[in-house]
Amino acid sequence: MRSLLAEAPVAVLAVATSPRLGAQTACVPEVHMPIRPSLGRLETTRAFKALGVFDVAMLESLSRRLTRLGEGQAGTSPRVRAGSFHAIPHSVDFVAVQRAADRLGLPMFLSLHDDPGYALRDRAERAYALRHLGAAWLGARERFVISEDMGLEMCRRYGDQAYVIVTDGLDPVRPLPRTVTPGRLSVYFMGAAHIPYDGNFQCLVAALEQMRDRGIDARLVTRAGHFPFRLKSRTVPIEHRPWAPQSDVERDFDDVDLAYMPLPFGPEHADFVRCSLSTKMVTYLGSGVPVLFHGPKQSAAGNLLRQAGAAFEADSLDARALCEILAFDRDRGIAIVENALRLARARFRLADIRTRFWAPILAAEDGRDHRHG
Repeated sequence: MRSLLAEAPVAVLAVATSPRLGAQTACVPEVHMPIRPSLGRLETTRAFKALGVFDVAMLESLSRRLTRLGEGQAGTSPRVRAGSFHAIPHSVDFVAVQRAADRLGLPMFLSLHDDPGYALRDRAERAYALRHLGAAWLGARERFVISEDMGLEMCRRYGDQAYVIVTDGLDPVRPLPRTVTPGRLSVYFMGAAHIPYDGNFQCLVAALEQMRDRGIDARLVTRAGHFPFRLKSRTVPIEHRPWAPQSDVERDFDDVDLAYMPLPFGPEHADFVRCSLSTKMVTYLGSGVPVLFHGPKQSAAGNLLRQAGAAFEADSLDARALCEILAFDRDRGIAIVENALRLARARFRLADIRTRFWAPILAAEDGRDHRHG
């Protein structure tokens, strides 16, 4: 969303509804309008997943506050007059957004980045949110989805509707593959390291140990901030780097040989992997470094990369099989990168994605004062 909002053609006001205010959007003005008062330390414990019952109870209050904000009424700050609403259904607050939009007779736009059922797993409000998501899907002026798989799945669940595929974007795309260092395999992971990735990483480290047994200078570099599980090896150097600006990530790619993209295995994660495309995948495709996709075959990311020949693919937690994939030759690596760059130019140019996102919003606001978003 940050890349889409960075050069917005209309004014945008972000509304954070979480009881505890986290990192702000930064690229656009933001107001904190919590769905309910914070319950302090309970928000950071396992009890958090049960607190959704209070969120549901406060939906009407949030809807009235959003309505007043959208009207630009005195007493709201900042004072704006909305032309449309946009919601991401990762929590139940999209129900309040839809009610406010209906009250004001304004269009609502819906963006689905992850399967809502997975995003709300184990949450007390999950069943309520999923019951109401169908109405939001059918009633939205436009639906933005992260992948074709996501659009088809939402149509299957809630009814056939048009949708627009909106992902992360690249600007620019690297023109050529990066040079590689003979006899070395420096594997790079960038992004959030989720707990379900534990098995993937343990398998990767075991495969890298086997590569070192073959005389290859194999190592692992992560740019992920906090790592939620322990990685250790007798022989493989592992370097954890903190979060950093994009410029640092670009420099990282100058000195690595393979970009690692894990997705978790297991039926409990099927809803997540089936439809989602991670932002790291898009960054990897334009990096000029070969990509290793390590995840289930039946996934939106795996399908896309496989069809384009844009990544090496490992679909199990078998370290020996993964080691054989890691032993690719230089020509094969270059071919993978060239396919990845071709896919990045065709599908993930930032200017094209911004146009796809903003065109229906501007069309819906046609005739309104575009100084207001």
